[in-house]
Amino acid sequence: MAMLRQSVREEITTKMSHIVLITSIFLYSFLGILLIISTRHPLDHLELFNLPGVITALQMLISVYLVLQLKKIGLKTALFLNFLSILSAAFFTITTRTIEALPGLFIYTSLGSILLLIDRYQCQVRTYLREIEEHRKLLEKKEEHLLRLAYTDSLTSLPNRDYFQEKLEKKLASSSEILSSFWVAILDLDTFKNVNDSLGHEAGDKILKETGRRLSSIRREQTIIARAGGDEFLFMVSDTNTEQEMKEYLKEIQGVFQKPMTVEGRSFQIAASIGVAVYPVDGITGLELLKNADMAMYESKYLGKNTVTLCDASIKEKVKRSTTLLFHLQGALEREEFHLVYQPQLSGRNHHIIAFEALLRWTSSETGPVSPGEFIPLAEKSGLIHELGLWVFRKACKDLRTMQKHHPYPLFLSINLSLQQLLDPTFCEKVKSILFEESADASRIVLEVTESVAFHQDSRVIDNLMLLKRLGFLVALDDFGKDYSSLGRITYLPVDILKIDMDFIRRIDEGNQKDLAIIRSIIQLSRNLGAKVLAEGVENESQRSFSRLKAATICRDTFSTKGFP
Repeated sequence: MAMLRQSVREEITTKMSHIVLITSIFLYSFLGILLIISTRHPLDHLELFNLPGVITALQMLISVYLVLQLKKIGLKTALFLNFLSILSAAFFTITTRTIEALPGLFIYTSLGSILLLIDRYQCQVRTYLREIEEHRKLLEKKEEHLLRLAYTDSLTSLPNRDYFQEKLEKKLASSSEILSSFWVAILDLDTFKNVNDSLGHEAGDKILKETGRRLSSIRREQTIIARAGGDEFLFMVSDTNTEQEMKEYLKEIQGVFQKPMTVEGRSFQIAASIGVAVYPVDGITGLELLKNADMAMYESKYLGKNTVTLCDASIKEKVKRSTTLLFHLQGALEREEFHLVYQPQLSGRNHHIIAFEALLRWTSSETGPVSPGEFIPLAEKSGLIHELGLWVFRKACKDLRTMQKHHPYPLFLSINLSLQQLLDPTFCEKVKSILFEESADASRIVLEVTESVAFHQDSRVIDNLMLLKRLGFLVALDDFGKDYSSLGRITYLPVDILKIDMDFIRRIDEGNQKDLAIIRSIIQLSRNLGAKVLAEGVENESQRSFSRLKAATICRDTFSTKGFP
């Protein structure tokens, strides 16, 4: 359509040029004839009016107009007409033997030079204009390139967060006028860190590129898909009119991860957690929508990953509570709101208490008792876990000394460590100082770490565990057996105790042969490693008997003893 309009415009311009040319030639010729007549037959009543001069001036104007309007063809026509006028003036001068036509001859000769100068400067102006236009186009291209750089993710070629937020704000401005509904989603890869840790960032970049390619393949006309950064992607979808259509598209998004991704010859099954916020129910500003979608995404991760969660009131209330708890967590240590309870651990042979596990509890002055499952992650997220962990260590050392005075057998004390503590390069020195200040025996203290912490890819974890081991501490691996891959890596850790996950112990009564076989394997593995075994969560005599029968040396009993301050 645009090409057709351009063609019509060019045709009209050509016709207009022809009309101008013909009209100019006619007028110029008419004026030339009129000049000859007025020269040969002067009009008495126009003596005061120099008609030849006026005619010559009009011819000059026509010549200049032709050059300015029709460019090269106008120049050629004007020069030709001017040449004819020169011949006419010269012929008149020769035949009449007068000098009346000499001024006209001089004017026509000068006009030719003027026309050539005008054409020359026109060419220069056109050159300048062409250069200016080329520079303008070049600047436009550079501007477009800079905009692409500013609004495009260089790794995946998807739009970036800035572009997404700009489009979101524009969408909100238009939606507020027509009251249309749309939704935004945040997608976060669940197992991406495993790729980065095992193969490096270059392999991780390949996963991100492939993810971007797959997501682009399902992009709809009214959908914006962007990379926010890291392994996080953003969606703004406007063409799903019902909740069912929205859920179908979300399933389509999840479907792109069904096929494994291959990097450097290794296959990775990538999954994604998705959080969704709907306008205007979950927010009327871009900040609100993204915040609520982010909350829903983290709820998806909490629920087990590889799932989709729509933001609702319960999620908002949960985040609100977390924010409140985090606020009250600040200063809780100074307000002495924390205390320790001790879970006894029994000998598998004689049922004597041989150890205690220190368990941290928080009773907030504002919200009351708060479960460790709530406040420990908040402490880790806020960095308070470092100060809190050292307080637990010091308090446990003091309590162990007190408990040992009233107990006939040597006691051990278990203390849980977090990943953040083991990543702290100063942690071992701080613990060493506390040992000295409290006159505590490191060989009586068991430091417990979970499998996920112990097998973390950061070398600082294993380095600190080795340092703690050299200080005399015992190391226990908590929840052992949940991840079958840990069986092959256990030999690289300085482990003294393996704690069988309580889920296996609880299923002893069911007689599941696979679970029983796993327990036997763990016990046999501990023997081979020279480590002790602790059976967690023993709830009845049959579970205790099985553990004792299979040579588990320690039981954490929950049916005959309870934790106490």
